[in-house]
Amino acid sequence: MKAQSATEFFLYITLFMFVALIAFLVVNYTQNSEMPVQKNKVAVEVGYNFADAVALAVRGGEGFIYTYYFPKTVYGYPYNMTFKQNSLLMEWTNEYGSFNYHYSLPNYNYKYVPCPSEPSGTLQSDKCSNVLILENDGSSLTIKRG
Repeated sequence: MKAQSATEFFLYITLFMFVALIAFLVVNYTQNSEMPVQKNKVAVEVGYNFADAVALAVRGGEGFIYTYYFPKTVYGYPYNMTFKQNSLLMEWTNEYGSFNYHYSLPNYNYKYVPCPSEPSGTLQSDKCSNVLILENDGSSLTIKRG
């Protein structure tokens, strides 16, 4: 009788461990498949924060100066922000591929002053400082690295 109880006990433990293992694998797979989506959401939000900072500086009017701190990387990957007339383009490459996000800006004259190691018109997040100084002189918005 004791041997039968021990056998049943180990059979139930084995079944429980098997169910627990299956549950763990399903949860792990679900979490891993959500990572690209979550990372892209964070990158999109970084771009919106840039666009919001620029829009705030434009709406502030003449004499408005705004200091904006931005992240140097998104999940360890640098990104580029290209300022074009009335738009902002974010280019971000990570382990899942290359992504481009487009943001509208208010109709205004924008002047981006790059740091010495950047190409003209493109902010490279991992170069120089992670501070932007936005200065509105009433006719144009000057965007420079701090």
